[in-house]
Amino acid sequence: MNPTKSLQLRHEMIIRNSDSGKIMGVKGRRVALVEQMTNTVISFQKVDSKSKERTLTITASSMEDIERAKDLIIDTIKRNMSPIRTDPTTRDAPEDEDENENDISIETTHDGMLKLCCSDPQVLQAAQQALSEYLRARARPSAEEREKRKERRKSMPLQASHPDPPAKPLTRSLLGSTPNLAEAGLEADKKTAKPSENSAVSLTVAITGAGI
Repeated sequence: MNPTKSLQLRHEMIIRNSDSGKIMGVKGRRVALVEQMTNTVISFQKVDSKSKERTLTITASSMEDIERAKDLIIDTIKRNMSPIRTDPTTRDAPEDEDENENDISIETTHDGMLKLCCSDPQVLQAAQQALSEYLRARARPSAEEREKRKERRKSMPLQASHPDPPAKPLTRSLLGSTPNLAEAGLEADKKTAKPSENSAVSLTVAITGAGI
């Protein structure tokens, strides 16, 4: 064993598989930044994508560096952001500044659809679930809104059933009907009968006078 080679310490910590993308970052930039800030080497156990947990191994020459790396990893998971450099003399790379915005990008298409883009499929799935829950919660009316709707229904006047207008009494029109025509015929016969009798009387008188 080479005595000049420093002793390497290893520490393993269990993380949720869904948090792997938060630690790695886009193209592994976050974990590379943690390694650079703590002088450590961080490796991830290869597991199936359906696994809930995975082992993360931190290798360093001192326990202090390992503890610093652990703290940065935990903070990165909580904030879902890259760790902030504490050394003012170190200049951050421009790509690290834009990294937080590139984790999940949301685009709105011309037809009004939302498009989620992410390099980590697990983070993308979690974002889709969170968005679905948010939309369902927005569509569901709150308890206050339900109470207001009930009050509005109670205050609305019931529509009174308007009675149908009374039916007009049926009047039997006899104009042009058979009884009227019959009555009219009788009246006409009576009128025509009277002049005929007068004519006959007049004629009789005239003949009698002539005989005399």
